[in-house]
Amino acid sequence: MFMKPIPFLTLILQTFPENIAVIVCQTALVGQALRPKLVLLLAFIGTITIFSVRLLSLSFGAHTTVWILVMAIACWKVYRVKVSKAIIGTVLAVLVLGLWEIIFSELFLSILDISPAQLQSDKWLWTLSGLPQVIFTLATGLFINKKRRSSYGKSF
Repeated sequence: MFMKPIPFLTLILQTFPENIAVIVCQTALVGQALRPKLVLLLAFIGTITIFSVRLLSLSFGAHTTVWILVMAIACWKVYRVKVSKAIIGTVLAVLVLGLWEIIFSELFLSILDISPAQLQSDKWLWTLSGLPQVIFTLATGLFINKKRRSSYGKSF
């Protein structure tokens, strides 16, 4: 199964905010300070990566794999952390997003009593259904950042 290109609406309202949330979580996990301009830049890079890879005739999941690699490399280069720390932080941040996505997708489908195919066929509904996972991934990253700051007594 090949991936379809992302509709512009979804790119702006879901993919870009998802990238912001994952990068905030990733940044907290690797113990770095949250710098909004840098988070936005990395989110833009991640969004363009996902969009570009989905334009190629690659199988399902390829865009996520490439995205994780690009985000780990960006983390390593920008924050100057060990490669292993960048990879682990990136993978964990994506897993946090995935966990929230599973929880909220199931909840959303059961509340609306619709199938996944019905959800995916409606661009607005599909885009809006992803916002809770974005909010909770962002909240997770901010929570980790706050705990690290209070645990170490300095700003990460």
